[in-house]
Amino acid sequence: MTRFCTRRTLCLAIVLAAGLMATALLSPAIGAKKPPTPPPTPAYTMTLLPLLDDEDCLGGRAIDMNNWGDVLGLAVFPSGDYSIPFYDIPVVWWAAQVFATDLTGPIAAALEANGWWEAGQQPAYGRHEVGNVLTSFNVDAAAINDDGTICGWATFRQSSRPSETDPWEQDFNFQAVFRLSRSGTVELLDNIDLALPGSLSYVGSINNNGDVVGCVAYGTTEDADAYLWKGDGTLSILPIPEPFAAQGMQLNDARQVAGSASAANGGLAFRFDADTGDFLDLGTLGTTKGGVAVSYAKAINNAGQVAGFSNAPKTYYFHAFRYTDGAGMQDLGTFGKPWDSSAKSINDLGQVVGTATNRSGLYASYKEFLYTDQNGMLDLWALITNAAAEGVTEADFNKSVVCIKVCKDRTELKFGRICGNAANGALPYVLTPDK
Repeated sequence: MTRFCTRRTLCLAIVLAAGLMATALLSPAIGAKKPPTPPPTPAYTMTLLPLLDDEDCLGGRAIDMNNWGDVLGLAVFPSGDYSIPFYDIPVVWWAAQVFATDLTGPIAAALEANGWWEAGQQPAYGRHEVGNVLTSFNVDAAAINDDGTICGWATFRQSSRPSETDPWEQDFNFQAVFRLSRSGTVELLDNIDLALPGSLSYVGSINNNGDVVGCVAYGTTEDADAYLWKGDGTLSILPIPEPFAAQGMQLNDARQVAGSASAANGGLAFRFDADTGDFLDLGTLGTTKGGVAVSYAKAINNAGQVAGFSNAPKTYYFHAFRYTDGAGMQDLGTFGKPWDSSAKSINDLGQVVGTATNRSGLYASYKEFLYTDQNGMLDLWALITNAAAEGVTEADFNKSVVCIKVCKDRTELKFGRICGNAANGALPYVLTPDK
């Protein structure tokens, strides 16, 4: 009897031990950490922006967008001139409306009041040759801020010649930078206001204080000065240090200017504080196999982060970067070899959009990307849920992204709103995130 009980007890002990061992193998250890939750990946809904309500309008193109979803762009028209077959006019798509608004009317009225032409004698828009007189009137928009104020520049030129065999001689060349408020008020900065022999040939951006940054060119973009036209009307030339020549500048609300400069060793990205005069060379990601070290800044956010692209170390490829104080220049990577990448815009959450390029084949191929700290570099096309319903293909979408902004109208969204141009720039769109 005792022997039987001992055997039965031993069997029960073996069964119990086996059960405990299985439980230990199948269950996480006490106090063990759970696997990390994958970061949220956004899904985007595409909305195509309507073209200007004009039967001659051939297409549209987005240029910039503010944090409320208002989009600044262009409407494209045939010119009737074989040498320059198209011209464009600035338009805006207000977020609360479903149509594009032509901006040329109030600007032309302000130019007329400023004496650019006789009352009621506004020249035809675009480039026109009548007899031996050649006129060109254009308005170029550059950027829009959160108040809906738009900056850009206008040009009115006229040339003439005694006969068709004689060369053209320029009669006059008027240029002005403008600020156009949402209510239609126009402020002008005429080129004679600068008391400089240059031309206001470039406007970079406008911040939420109404400050405008741009470039005064003296014949070439390499020979240029940066200017700041403050919202209070004050005008100053920014003392960008030699041998830098300011180009392609963007401006944040703290009046920090990001741009790319021409220097002896190539392009260099910089950040300049217009209030303090502090100049920061952002450096590069490294040196190419050929010994070249270059970087180009494309955008700046209100935290002072700068996005752009630079050569990757010991290669001939470019990589997108994000510069952050304290962390320096961060390589945002690519989709793997042999891809390049280039950042185009950064929002106040530090999220970056841009284009990646594969040059390995006979023809280059492209992908648009969204970079976030949580997800790294994402293929933006793969995040769009309704592109097919909008009639947009992946080939249409490539090389299209323009900018990314936060969503002030929907603060619950943690990913930025994006705008761009599909179908080789003919179809402007907005991408709205679901989270």
